[in-house]
Amino acid sequence: MYLNTSSELRNQHWDNLFGEYHATLTRTLAGILGFSVEELLPEYGLDEFEKDFVAHGSYGYMICGFFLGENSVDREEKLDFNVLSRRNVLDLAHAFLRQGGEHVSQQLADILKHLSSKKAI
Repeated sequence: MYLNTSSELRNQHWDNLFGEYHATLTRTLAGILGFSVEELLPEYGLDEFEKDFVAHGSYGYMICGFFLGENSVDREEKLDFNVLSRRNVLDLAHAFLRQGGEHVSQQLADILKHLSSKKAI
């Protein structure tokens, strides 16, 4: 949800977006597993989903950190993972830090603020 929403949209509509995301995910899971939504809700209700979000907020942030930078550059500037996979972790970290710029840094800061407001970090 962080990769596809602006800070303004999250601040104004988070509860609705989060609830709709949960409802859609639950319907999809029920269809895949062959259960009704009602059968899943005791274990996969909105409260449990929110607890899971809070427990794994930092993991989601790491995913955002990777994809926001990678998605912000032109195709010619994207990282060559075949080359980077043969280098050490420090080289990889420096390559990621060079991507994105101020715009991505601001997006990541906004995500951190939102995660903090939801007690997810």
